[in-house]
Amino acid sequence: MISAYSKYGSVESAKELYDQMAEKDLLLYNAMIACFAQNNRAKEALQLFDEMLKPNANVQPDKMTLASAISACSQLGDSKYGTWIETYMRELGIGMDDHLATSFIDLYAKCGNIDKAHELFKSLQKGI
Repeated sequence: MISAYSKYGSVESAKELYDQMAEKDLLLYNAMIACFAQNNRAKEALQLFDEMLKPNANVQPDKMTLASAISACSQLGDSKYGTWIETYMRELGIGMDDHLATSFIDLYAKCGNIDKAHELFKSLQKGI
């Protein structure tokens, strides 16, 4: 339902539904973080991502979560946070895939790091 609200730009309705849910699992976090990121509310996406990372949340992000968070970083031009996410991925043992690489390429390009974006693009062509 959150994804449907997101698709039609009804972020407040999605947030209301999210807030009503007592148990917040990975799918719920992913849907809400993506909703914020896809509707130009990047700061809220990253705030929710930060909340998800707290030990009491008992949820570990997956590739979908990370791609949405990286997208939010791109919107904000926040390469520092994006670099932290890249390091965090390595620590968790989450490998780079096409979707994540594309998100990082967008981030690097928007933040002016064209060389790093190009380097990652070339590694995609080689098959990461």
